[in-house]
Amino acid sequence: MTDQGAPPIPNPAGGPTPGEPAPPSLRALSQFVKDLSFENPATALPEGQPNIDIGIDVSANPRDDGPGVVEVSLKMTARAHIADATLFLLELDYCGLFQVVGLGEQETEAALLIECPRMLFPFARRLVADVTREGGFPPLLIDPVDFVHLYRQQKQRQAGQPAPVQTPMPDVPQPPAPQPPAPQAPASQAAPAPPPAVPAAPVPATAPEPAPQPAPAPPTRPPES
Repeated sequence: MTDQGAPPIPNPAGGPTPGEPAPPSLRALSQFVKDLSFENPATALPEGQPNIDIGIDVSANPRDDGPGVVEVSLKMTARAHIADATLFLLELDYCGLFQVVGLGEQETEAALLIECPRMLFPFARRLVADVTREGGFPPLLIDPVDFVHLYRQQKQRQAGQPAPVQTPMPDVPQPPAPQPPAPQAPASQAAPAPPPAVPAAPVPATAPEPAPQPAPAPPTRPPES
């Protein structure tokens, strides 16, 4: 008889039991502003509607703070200009420390470059809006970013493949719109004949009423003798 030993005691905290691999997880440890600059070189605002150029980049670098700890950097640049005159130039490097456990290589890369910047984006967006407002401009609200599309573009650049370009649909010839008929000159016609008269329905004849007859006179009585 061999001794199989006692069964493993479950972890009261709900984590993995000793000797059991940890389940896949992605934890956000901290987030911070690594670099921020704002330049307002315009002494006088030129007239016209400004154009704003937005740039976004994502990168991930491993750290020595612990197993699976990675620093994810979300960089944003915004330049507002009218023609060649720059109104303001903003550069922000917003970072977060994340710990990835139990994921494969491809899953880890996708989590760091898609899910992590998606968590950081709302905080970086609010910083950009606050800084531009404090710089004397309307708050710049950056539209939501499709980090999945951005990740695919980075993978294609690393593979040396051009990014896919959406080809416009060919113009389909449309049938010409129907034209209204040309007006025709009215032909001279005789006036239409009036409709035939409808004969009136015959009224039935009634017999004349008899004339009233005088009442008969009362009989006379002979005189008494």
